Amino acid sequence: MLHTMFSSLRAAAGRKPLSTGTAQGSTITDHLVLKGASARPGWSPYTTRLLMLAFMLAIMGALAFSQVPVAQAGGGGTITWDTGMIYQGQSNPQGPVGENAVVHGTYLPNQKLNLKLVPGDASTAAATVCLTAGTIVGSTTTDATGNFIDNFKWPATANQVNMGYSVCTVSPVDGTPHAGSTPYTVLSANPPSISISTTTVAQGDKITVTGQDWVPPQPLTVNIAGCAACEPGKTEVVGGQTTSAGLNTGTFSLTLTIPATTKPGKYVVDTISGNGLLEAFYTSGIKHLTITAAAPVVTPTAASTPTQAATTPTTSTNGTPSTVPTTTTSTTPPGTSADNGGSGGLFIALIVAIALIALAIIVLIIYLLMQRSSKNQAPARGSG
Repeated sequence: MLHTMFSSLRAAAGRKPLSTGTAQGSTITDHLVLKGASARPGWSPYTTRLLMLAFMLAIMGALAFSQVPVAQAGGGGTITWDTGMIYQGQSNPQGPVGENAVVHGTYLPNQKLNLKLVPGDASTAAATVCLTAGTIVGSTTTDATGNFIDNFKWPATANQVNMGYSVCTVSPVDGTPHAGSTPYTVLSANPPSISISTTTVAQGDKITVTGQDWVPPQPLTVNIAGCAACEPGKTEVVGGQTTSAGLNTGTFSLTLTIPATTKPGKYVVDTISGNGLLEAFYTSGIKHLTITAAAPVVTPTAASTPTQAATTPTTSTNGTPSTVPTTTTSTTPPGTSADNGGSGGLFIALIVAIALIALAIIVLIIYLLMQRSSKNQAPARGSG
């Protein structure tokens, strides 16, 4: 091939084509040596340099072409799940619908790719698995080195519980697959969600937060703050940690106490997973909570107790000290002992008056009887 190329170049330069006979030499290197070329009749230094330049360009082109990766169906790139999606003890990711899935991959530099979700394991058979019916969940573009990283929310259309789904990179033009991932196992057909025991709570009172579909079982953080996904630590009221339970249920319950110093107002309740890929704010929504001022504490008053009138000592005119009781004026309601004492005095006075009248009547009767008796005795003495 190279011999033909050089013969063509020589013919273009107006020279006779190179002979393939043994007398002329059978190797092209015999004609690339400047000294040998000068010795051969009909070769000029200009022609020799031209041939050497063409040969060098051909070698450089071949080397450059060998460094360019060739994209083929089912190959020519890679795509893998983010390691944060793989829980301890697992080799592949798993979780619920609604998870924030993150993928990394490689392909040709500065190339646009579609991300396609398909059922099955596409890591070893991307050419066939990635061609099956699926869902386009996003698009990405490789950088100057051919790398990319992207994320997407796990769609509700890929919700078959305990089934594995793979993500593929495919051509946005004709859907030609380039690479496929290992499967992601769906553990729940519903996105993670939370509930609260009350929407209004007073300072110092308690509130219970429950949740479901936080799968697989994992550490969770529950926050009550002024906002969610906006640096809640700056407005956080209270927070707590818990762990979900159940491979396909992912339930939890956590009771929190509202600090007594919390400013009354509107707040939100949010829950986030330990790896940050599950958050109520992005999956099913946060819950709104109103915190009110605590009810005022009523202090019972002490019962009144009777007091004894104080006595004030005074000095008499003869220098002998004497004690004169001071008068304490008090208002006594009707029906008390003061009224009872007055009624008793009137009753006694009435009895005394009746007794005196009776005594006067008796004395009068005795007096009248004595007068009558004396009149009867006077005539008797005169007749004798």
